[in-house]
Amino acid sequence: MRHYEVTFIVHPDQSDQAKLLIEKYSTEIKDSKGAIHRIEDIGLRKLAYPIQDQFKGHYILMNIECNQDTIVDIKSSFKFNDSIIRELIVTKNSSEEGESSLMKVTKLDQEREKEKERERESYEREKSSYKKTDGITKEKKTDSIKEVSVDKKEAVLENQTVDISPEKSDTKIKKVEQ
Repeated sequence: MRHYEVTFIVHPDQSDQAKLLIEKYSTEIKDSKGAIHRIEDIGLRKLAYPIQDQFKGHYILMNIECNQDTIVDIKSSFKFNDSIIRELIVTKNSSEEGESSLMKVTKLDQEREKEKERERESYEREKSSYKKTDGITKEKKTDSIKEVSVDKKEAVLENQTVDISPEKSDTKIKKVEQ
């Protein structure tokens, strides 16, 4: 028996069938007295170039050990399965276990995407914490602002009125009558 690395890409609209395909091919390999050393459901990834007008695909990688007849059967089933848009079967010298390079890159990409999302959210929060009062002056918003009057150029903060007019260089605080 030889060692093989089988990689196939499932159409993104049919990625829910990926687990069924894994089970089908696993059963076929086990029935022929083969061994499965590694199965990785890598998931949806961007393709390097469009395949059948698709820009993403659901990747699956299997490291197996089986006879030549089983590989021929798997290849022929790939040809007649419309949900598989690309496949690659490579002969290996030995079995490979552990995480594949593609899975490592996928995890790194997911971590980078999460970090970018956190940065975007932080930026949006920071951006929304500032408000524009009269087109020129920007003041940081606080939870204690109760009322802002642009025509009077004043803001009411917890029993105090703050003059925010651009003509004056310093901010004046006046006590509000209750």
